[in-house]
Amino acid sequence: WGLMWHLDEILYGRQLSSSEFRIERPIFVISGGRSGSTQISRYIETDERVAAPNILQCFVPFLWLWRLVELTLGRVISTEYVAAKIKDMMPPEALERHEMDPFKADTFDGALWGFHYNYRAISLGPDMAYRDMNFAEVNPEDSPQMENDFCRLVDRLARKHFLLVQRQRMRRSATPTGASNADRSRFFIKGHFLWAADALLERYPDATFVTIVRDPAERLQSGVNFMRTQILDSNLGAVPWSWLSTYLRRSEADYCRVEKEWYSRTASRTNKCVLCFDDFKSDVQHSMRFVFEKCDLLVKNNKNGDVVLPSHVPKKHSDRRRHGYSV
Repeated sequence: WGLMWHLDEILYGRQLSSSEFRIERPIFVISGGRSGSTQISRYIETDERVAAPNILQCFVPFLWLWRLVELTLGRVISTEYVAAKIKDMMPPEALERHEMDPFKADTFDGALWGFHYNYRAISLGPDMAYRDMNFAEVNPEDSPQMENDFCRLVDRLARKHFLLVQRQRMRRSATPTGASNADRSRFFIKGHFLWAADALLERYPDATFVTIVRDPAERLQSGVNFMRTQILDSNLGAVPWSWLSTYLRRSEADYCRVEKEWYSRTASRTNKCVLCFDDFKSDVQHSMRFVFEKCDLLVKNNKNGDVVLPSHVPKKHSDRRRHGYSV
């Protein structure tokens, strides 16, 4: 992985470090697991003013590989075919509880832990899982390095995504030109990386942070059931129920405590958006107007000049089965 990352630096390092691709006013959805954050992200990333790397790009954050695949396999294999193949590889019980689309934004740190960090920690007992997969806080001895490396990774990922989009536009245009800061989209990712929120705010003081708050008991129950469906290593099998409940009770209690404290700080409250899960579930238009207003994504109505939600935000959520799960 290190060699693949450095290949990007060799090929594109000077461009990626240029001021042309600096990150301005990014949007971070940092919310607890099983809170509805994926659905909110679907509505945000559909906006053409927002640029979000899909989950496959988060799994393999290498620009040279994205371009190679796009110019070779991407010409003969459709995204629908790839998506179907990936879904076939996943446990059907997991797909019941998560609307997986590899070509849309999803939980960034889920990809990061699943491919690059200790994803087996959850199968090594509740204490190891709590130590290595606590998204509210990291171990004190790891904190400085983790926060610094995470922010560098986020910044580089954003710049790679912008450079890729620029190259795609140039290839489609009859008169290729570069992208400017004025017309470039705002970077967006979502995940549970609350432990990195302070570091991200320090690096991007103009960022907007969004969370959705759900009843902790409901979120805990959903989290235990969802994690039970994740077979990360076929040799180890499903994580025992008792391990999951012990680990998640501790880590989610931490998350609720840190989330409440962080999003309540008055010093930087102006660029934070806290949404209630029940409100989001019952009234998507009102809830998303609140989110889009906080993110400065509302648009003017051409007829009367009123500031309104973009037309791509639905009036109601699509139907989805939420009961009778296999697990």
